[in-house]
Amino acid sequence: MNLFARLLGDPSPDRTDDRPALTTPATDEHPRTTHSVADLDARSAALAGALIDAGARVEDRIVVQVDKSVDAVALYLACLRAGLVYVPVNVAYTANEIAFFVGDIGATALICRPDRETELTNAVGSTTTVLTLDGIGGGTLAERAATAEPHDAVIERDDTDTACVLYTSGTTGRSKGAMLSHGAIFANTAALHEVWG
Repeated sequence: MNLFARLLGDPSPDRTDDRPALTTPATDEHPRTTHSVADLDARSAALAGALIDAGARVEDRIVVQVDKSVDAVALYLACLRAGLVYVPVNVAYTANEIAFFVGDIGATALICRPDRETELTNAVGSTTTVLTLDGIGGGTLAERAATAEPHDAVIERDDTDTACVLYTSGTTGRSKGAMLSHGAIFANTAALHEVWG
């Protein structure tokens, strides 16, 4: 079963689940904000629609190098719901390192911070679509999400299908991608939920 459906339940365009999902701290520019399950559902549908509009298809690898934010969480959920494979990489990685990951995994798209767009576009070449996402809801992916048809459906995936790939630290050579399935991530989540109460 798709991890998205297990985490958020069956999606609906008129979902009214107002349970809190994420709370962002107050900053000088923004007040403390709580985002509901329905908010994350809607935002992930919009971002999934943007990825599909950009050419992503089921099982495509999406390399993500963005700062932590509500949209970063929604992007992960968007990849899950669209049947894409989420590949997060450290924001400190250089352009050469990102080019290795993109080539090694055969990524269809790279999502990065706006300030790295030109550098990373040059590094990965024209076979990979480069889109941007900042920490406050801006960037070319967010712009595309504002006009693309939201992808409200959840693509059916088996427990053994890959949900994300995490690259190892590469201490004994080149980093290697560790594939994590929908079922494995859910089992880990359920175990942590039980232990942490």
